[in-house]
Amino acid sequence: MNGSDQGFTDIGDLDLAYRLAINQLKQIGVTKGTSETTYAPSINVPRWQMALFIVRLLQADGIALPDGSDQGFDDIGGLSAEAQLAVNQLKQLGVISLSGQYEPNVDMSRDLMAEFMARSLAAIRARQGF
Repeated sequence: MNGSDQGFTDIGDLDLAYRLAINQLKQIGVTKGTSETTYAPSINVPRWQMALFIVRLLQADGIALPDGSDQGFDDIGGLSAEAQLAVNQLKQLGVISLSGQYEPNVDMSRDLMAEFMARSLAAIRARQGF
């Protein structure tokens, strides 16, 4: 994973560190972009997409994930099967503390993103016996 160009034509004006990070995430399958050639770096990230990013990152690192069985969210039925699975897996891991409504199309706030990331790290450590 070296951050080599992954074909996103809309990231050329970003700082090198951002371009490398985006290309690395594409290389390991965390992001697929908004199309084959676009990443759309300036758009917001909804909660459902953040769930996908986190689960894909955990998978890329070889972290065993729970089965993703239905966790009772009544507002994720319109999401792709992959996104529904990711939301349910993160609930099972304790990354998502919400119940009933996940509000998948609400943009991630920085504080909620930080909470998701911290809980993801805790879940990884717990699964690895730390």
